[in-house]
Amino acid sequence: MTYSSRPCPRCRALTPHKTLDVELTRPLRWVPLFHLCLSCHQMGRFALNHVVQELYFPLPQTATSSSPSPSPQLSDIEARVLRSVSPGGSTVRGVSVRFRQKEGVRANEYQVKTLLDGLVGKGGVMERRVVDSTEAVLAALRGAQRWRTRSCPSCGGTNIVALYAGQDPLKRGYRTKAGSYCLDCGWYELSGLKEAGE
Repeated sequence: MTYSSRPCPRCRALTPHKTLDVELTRPLRWVPLFHLCLSCHQMGRFALNHVVQELYFPLPQTATSSSPSPSPQLSDIEARVLRSVSPGGSTVRGVSVRFRQKEGVRANEYQVKTLLDGLVGKGGVMERRVVDSTEAVLAALRGAQRWRTRSCPSCGGTNIVALYAGQDPLKRGYRTKAGSYCLDCGWYELSGLKEAGE
């Protein structure tokens, strides 16, 4: 099985990670919450590393006449992608949705990411930032729906969500329960990882 390689703050090295997701029912979707370092797990240290997102921000365009160097020439498709990025930043998925809805262009997320990376590479057009989105996701989950699960053994709260791990990157939507996490105090337990492909 192939996992994503990410820097682990505990191992202080680039190690294989598994993404742990939470399932939302209204609407039904999967929200990535943590990355589990498989090296830490094998050594008996259970550490949940935050999920980070790549956000794309359009840079303010200056007039060519007042700019020391001419602005990069954009193709029609690049200009349409640029119009689909929110001023406050967007994920690739967000850009892809607006690109299809507003511009009417059929393109998958990989194609849109390629175009966005091309705009970043041109300089002065697009900026890519890596943002830790874990706290924002936790805050959104607390108010997303009523979590009807058991009480937390640490704080007694009832906002416990199930963590799911994907079986295989090629089998989208196929996940196995890997543990539980308390949205109130941060308590968690990991289980079922062998069944999840460990």
